[in-house]
Amino acid sequence: MKPQPIAPLMDAVLRTLGRHSRQDYLRLALRQAGLSDTQLLKIDHAPPYPVTWAETGLGLVLQRLAWGDMPGAPTWGVHSVTLDAQRWKGTWPMGLDPETVTAQEFVSLLAQDQSEALCLPQMACCTTRGFDEQTWALVAVFGGASGALQNLTMSRVGEWVGLSMLPAWQGAG
Repeated sequence: MKPQPIAPLMDAVLRTLGRHSRQDYLRLALRQAGLSDTQLLKIDHAPPYPVTWAETGLGLVLQRLAWGDMPGAPTWGVHSVTLDAQRWKGTWPMGLDPETVTAQEFVSLLAQDQSEALCLPQMACCTTRGFDEQTWALVAVFGGASGALQNLTMSRVGEWVGLSMLPAWQGAG
């Protein structure tokens, strides 16, 4: 599989996974991709909540964590990201092709430790290294007549971290 450059929206989604901030970078990337960010940041100090853009196949789970040091400047954390393979037309992590990748290939490409991964024809679960040495848990569900990837969920593991110190993606759109 040939790795593809990560497009700006996927870059923003992956950089915010497991992080707490005002989510300005994610909000900007959503707007630039033509997606509304109006439901993204809930003010209530509530349990984690889902935000989905069903038409594009993107789903996030967020939580408001703290108000921060300044009044009016709360922070939110991104718990998980889910991509629906039938609807998500953006780039995939590691250049995955949802129509052809198998559970075994998924584990081979993304598992931090293949001996700890679960790999079945219909599902693959593993951990992988994310940005800034975070650990992410991955669950890929396969099915349908072709056994193709149906959806991929990436979830944070461990403590919340602040904004990424890595430079933003600079590739062509």
